[in-house]
Amino acid sequence: MPLEMVRNENEERPFGPPRYHGVRVNWGSIFCGTFASMGLSLLALLLGNAIGLGALNMVSATAGNGLKAATFIYTIVTLGLAFYAGGMGTSLAGELTSRVSGMVHGFISWALALTSVVAYGIVFSSIFRAVVGGIGPSGANWLVALTTIFSCGLAMVGGGIGASRARQRMLDLEAELKEMEETRSHRNRAA
Repeated sequence: MPLEMVRNENEERPFGPPRYHGVRVNWGSIFCGTFASMGLSLLALLLGNAIGLGALNMVSATAGNGLKAATFIYTIVTLGLAFYAGGMGTSLAGELTSRVSGMVHGFISWALALTSVVAYGIVFSSIFRAVVGGIGPSGANWLVALTTIFSCGLAMVGGGIGASRARQRMLDLEAELKEMEETRSHRNRAA
């Protein structure tokens, strides 16, 4: 199982307890959650741009302040939900059964997505470099800081909840298999 201690059964040790070889991380599920959260983020931001620009007709000079507040809220909420879904996807794809391992996988997925986006933004955008460097507009700096913190927390919560759901699904399957075995043994006894 991912993120659990793995015992090396083949190792011969003359004395002492068996040696454990650390934590297992399921990278396939982490990449799944990373790409899911990045895809959902892009979809939400493009949808927000289309709706906002179409509804407010950006040619108008008076659309500035209300649009800034709405953009601030929309960005934080949609990116937070995208990373929540990515964290949950990480746990479900990896069939993680421990809430802690789900949270850790959600965090790693968030960190990988954030690193990818920041690297891409730094290479291709001078405005992005200014914001990441802390010398951009004050509102943009706050937006980046709050979105980063909020999305990290939600990615971890999503990972934990996804692991709880995966564990429940596993327990349900085990109960169903046990019931099938009992039914089969009752039939064999009756025959």
